[in-house]
Amino acid sequence: GDRARLRPGDAPVLGNAMAMRLWLPRGPGAGAPPLALVGHENGEVLAWDLAMLRPRLWARTPPGVFSSPCTDLDVNRDGTVLFAGGVEAKARAFALGEGDIRPRADVALPVACAAAHEMDQKPGLGQVALRPDGRILGTAGWDYRVRLFSAKAPFKPLAVLKYHDGAVNALAWSPDCTLLATGSKDTKVAVWRVFPPR
Repeated sequence: GDRARLRPGDAPVLGNAMAMRLWLPRGPGAGAPPLALVGHENGEVLAWDLAMLRPRLWARTPPGVFSSPCTDLDVNRDGTVLFAGGVEAKARAFALGEGDIRPRADVALPVACAAAHEMDQKPGLGQVALRPDGRILGTAGWDYRVRLFSAKAPFKPLAVLKYHDGAVNALAWSPDCTLLATGSKDTKVAVWRVFPPR
């Protein structure tokens, strides 16, 4: 984005860009322009309108939605729901609209398990990713777990996948929606067959 388009003093407050996702409209009348969604070190997410010769700020989250850096994000095919996570125990779903990225008040996705000892707790996410058909959201947790949620409101938990012995930092869905691959700090890659599409 163009720093000149931010309010004076915003750039240092936002900190580094920690996550980015491009969203392109699917055909005419898609509502939103092409967007670059950027998660920042202060936890805010900004959406930049890429249809302009000089990108302009299209929308942003209110300050304080995350109290830590936004480490990853993904957006649904319609460009109406944004999922984001950071270095804390909850991921969030947001309604995405021009001028405003509003937290969905009805949902906070639990992405960290309770631990027996405080030192064992590792809140945070390496990645969030929507399955290509837009029906399931996967989260790669620093608590060694992969969690799956319905990507439609009310975003119900579907499964917790346990295999890794270290923080899960990456996940990717196969284009045909049949496989999920996860990668971890434990140097293992796992391939899961979960909830095949009908």
